[in-house]
Amino acid sequence: MARMTSFAGELEVKFLKVHRVGEQLVIEAELGVWDSQIYFQPQDAMDMFRLMLNPSALSYFLLLPLACLRTWLFRR
Repeated sequence: MARMTSFAGELEVKFLKVHRVGEQLVIEAELGVWDSQIYFQPQDAMDMFRLMLNPSALSYFLLLPLACLRTWLFRR
């Protein structure tokens, strides 16, 4: 489960659904005990995409299948 940290403490974040409402991208999640929806306007989504276009994030996504495979193998 993902974790969000702030000066107020930590919350577990569980992403439930990603869908489109009109021109908005909506992510439904549980933050701690709260149900939440995050609405992205088209420019917000492009900004997020642009933020992920860096070597650190790209290498994370490229190596993610290997990390999942390693986790799956060591659970057995």
